[in-house]
Amino acid sequence: KELSHYSICSLSDDSFAEKIFSITGYPGAAFIDGCLRLINGNYMFGHSGPHISLTPHLIHYNIDTSPGQSGSAIWFQEGKYTFCCAVHVRG
Repeated sequence: KELSHYSICSLSDDSFAEKIFSITGYPGAAFIDGCLRLINGNYMFGHSGPHISLTPHLIHYNIDTSPGQSGSAIWFQEGKYTFCCAVHVRG
């Protein structure tokens, strides 16, 4: 049974404007019931949001993340396909 897979893509700067990016990972802490709780990477969380700026080597986005999610894929969906376009760094 096939569960899922990502395609890897490279985007032009202009194509970022209409994308909503997502991250899924195992953070060290997360807001649960309105309180920040240490979860030590034991639970998977995801969040989505738009990009806010680009530099030659970084995408800045408005997505809640925390330490422990570094290395997680930054991805978006287009139709029935899911594409990985970056790797999260800096908590």
